[in-house]
Amino acid sequence: MQFIQLIYRLYATIRVLIDYIRGEIPPRNDYEAGKNKRIRRSLSNLGESIVYGWQDLEKGTYTGALTVYAATIGEFHPLTPIINTYLVRHPGTPLIIFSGQLQYLDALNTLYPNAAVGILPPCAPWLYNQFFEKVQPCAVVLGEGPCLHTYFPIPFELALPAACLRHNIPMLVANATLHASHIFGIANKIEKLLFGKIYNQAIRYWYTPNEIFKSWLLDAGVPSDRIIITGDLRFDDQRHLGAVSAELNEILNYLKVEGAPVIVAGSVNAIDEEGPVIDGWIEVRKMQKSARLIMAPRHVNNSENMAKLYSYLSAKGIHFAKRSEGGDRLKSAEALVIDVFGELPHFYSVASIAYIGRNHGVLEPLRFLVPTVVAPQSDWAANYVTFPAYKHMIDHGGIIEARDKQELGQIFKRIIDDPDYGKQFVKRATQVAENERGAGERIVRHMEGYVI
Repeated sequence: MQFIQLIYRLYATIRVLIDYIRGEIPPRNDYEAGKNKRIRRSLSNLGESIVYGWQDLEKGTYTGALTVYAATIGEFHPLTPIINTYLVRHPGTPLIIFSGQLQYLDALNTLYPNAAVGILPPCAPWLYNQFFEKVQPCAVVLGEGPCLHTYFPIPFELALPAACLRHNIPMLVANATLHASHIFGIANKIEKLLFGKIYNQAIRYWYTPNEIFKSWLLDAGVPSDRIIITGDLRFDDQRHLGAVSAELNEILNYLKVEGAPVIVAGSVNAIDEEGPVIDGWIEVRKMQKSARLIMAPRHVNNSENMAKLYSYLSAKGIHFAKRSEGGDRLKSAEALVIDVFGELPHFYSVASIAYIGRNHGVLEPLRFLVPTVVAPQSDWAANYVTFPAYKHMIDHGGIIEARDKQELGQIFKRIIDDPDYGKQFVKRATQVAENERGAGERIVRHMEGYVI
């Protein structure tokens, strides 16, 4: 293994120099066709990757930090029960958060203002040595994946697990959920072929929610004795929402005081689903003229998809506002499109009804006891990582499955007309959550057996 690591360091040095010369693709999904996406990041300045807290990190303030990585905000949220439990049981432990994409850094800083927050540096081994020597992290925790090298839809640097091996720092995957393999170019393919063993060797344990995900990991060759079933961390996710801007606070208070029904469609991403949600809300407005619709698309920087949404709203004669336009526009608008990152949970807190976009996590509105509606199972990908929880909640009567998306209006109206109908689903969802909570505590207690 030491020989493979030596070869990897030579390879990584050559690759990072080539990447610097031609430029990297930045860690951001902007979906802009034809846009110049190449950037050059410093190969000597680690601080360029630490957007919040670099000066304190350089001074040694974050020595011994619990270090976590999450590709997106969606993968980060299940880590919060581990973070919070660990910090309670080990007070004074610093926290460092790495995201896979730039657009989430502000939201992560809001959630944990005392943490150092950034993106992973380029794959230069000396940058990772510098980081590990400065920080000496107690552990590196990955949120949900990648469970194996390349098995994730967002690129992940092999340099991090390689550094964990070099510095003997335990790396683990929490809420391990195996995605399909994604190869990002020739370099990624070479890494998987020559150095994939480094990744598997670096991971001390895979903490996975249930037997379904364990079977996926076993089929992929993960050793059974390093897979620990803990339950789903998303049932533990009772994180503090964090401080909000004065403007967002004003919007939320306005919606509360107004008292009208609020339908929040979260993580919707295609017009074939957004359209029926909008039509369903229009049906509600025939009896509740003041009912509000809040659309929170999953990929707000996908200009093509957003344009389709705006066109659909305009074609229906709906006066809508974009969140980025400011709070004053909401008061005169019938619908609000959340075109910024990190605010969706706050809007769930004032929702009367939640609709969850297909192939996304379904548990977030539960913490606010909001009746949750989803598309029919035929719309969801049965082999995708979110499907087991979706099916589990449907089978236990915790969420409302529409038999057809054209029936959404009738479902929305029934929830509003008959509050007990929605409350029954919330009650059953709460019972499921109560039975399955505790994954964060179980993981931290197990970590304490090997994390120094």
